[in-house]
Amino acid sequence: MNGLLAIAASSLVIVPILLFLTFRRRARAVQARYHRRAMVLSPERQALYLALKSAVGAHYEVMANVMVGDLITPVEGTLDRAARVAFEDLAAQDFAFALCRPDDLSPVAAVTLVAGSRSAGHAPGPGAALRILCEAADLPLVTVDAAPSYEIAALRDAVLEALRRDPFAEGQASGRKEPRISSLDDLDLG
Repeated sequence: MNGLLAIAASSLVIVPILLFLTFRRRARAVQARYHRRAMVLSPERQALYLALKSAVGAHYEVMANVMVGDLITPVEGTLDRAARVAFEDLAAQDFAFALCRPDDLSPVAAVTLVAGSRSAGHAPGPGAALRILCEAADLPLVTVDAAPSYEIAALRDAVLEALRRDPFAEGQASGRKEPRISSLDDLDLG
């Protein structure tokens, strides 16, 4: 009889606990709800997207929120452990936009959106490492100060300036940089 009493008492304790846990789990599942965002881009990035799209026209496709690692990869065997860790940190960040060729969507330039004015004398922040990485990968980087609206002509000029290459910066396929002679006036040929 004592055994029967122990089983009944145990069931009086265990059954309510199991029922509580079951209903609690169902209540959590019902509480988890999701909704679709109204916009893919934040209002700041949407304003820049529209102005950038107007500035480059049909010459380039404008891709939004592109991860650094999707545009830049290290050359195999050239990174030590510290450089690999630093690259992985940068690769997880994203560019506000990437300008791509419309025919094959190959990247031509990256665009970053900077909060605040660079002319205010701020020290270089994490954007400096990103700029160095882009220079090493030979990917032009266009930096745009965040603003409520953008001048299309100024954006077009910034993109064209970034895409314009210095003749001494162009390397050959082997990576060797060949000098170019622009004037024969000062050249000693004798």
